[in-house]
Amino acid sequence: MVEAVNELVKRKNEEREVVETRVKKAVALAAKKHGNAPKGGSTEEVPPPWSFDVLQAEHLTKDQQVQAAARTTILLGVHGNGLTHLVWMKPTKVSSVIEIFCPPGFAHDYWWTAKSLGMRHWAMWNDTAKTWPEKPDVNYPDCFQKNAIPVHGPSVAKLIEDRVAGKL
Repeated sequence: MVEAVNELVKRKNEEREVVETRVKKAVALAAKKHGNAPKGGSTEEVPPPWSFDVLQAEHLTKDQQVQAAARTTILLGVHGNGLTHLVWMKPTKVSSVIEIFCPPGFAHDYWWTAKSLGMRHWAMWNDTAKTWPEKPDVNYPDCFQKNAIPVHGPSVAKLIEDRVAGKL
């Protein structure tokens, strides 16, 4: 999964560089044509850079954990107490929590919390994601608290990309 999300981030930043180059050329052309660079110089907006940070809260101070959560747009993690950090996230139009479960497990703790804070929540089982109003039933299978939880990285990356693009 980490590999798939890192590939997404790399691709989105390469796409961003293309847009940034196009905007710089438009500004330079406008400056040459008009003798000075008009404000903006281009109607095209350069998207912000993408980043993906893999964090292990047990290796961070409490302050570092809060700071990391506060700059997070999409919080991704296996069901557990670490997802409580969503309370420090700034709600935006794309703020989201992607909670990974062992199929067919589900607990609604972070579903409720994210929803009450104005964020979208996705429950993820390997390559399948569900969000409100498709709330699954609470289920604690034997694998629920295990360390080996399957997740299909490309499906997670696609979910993130579509969410940021406003498709979801």
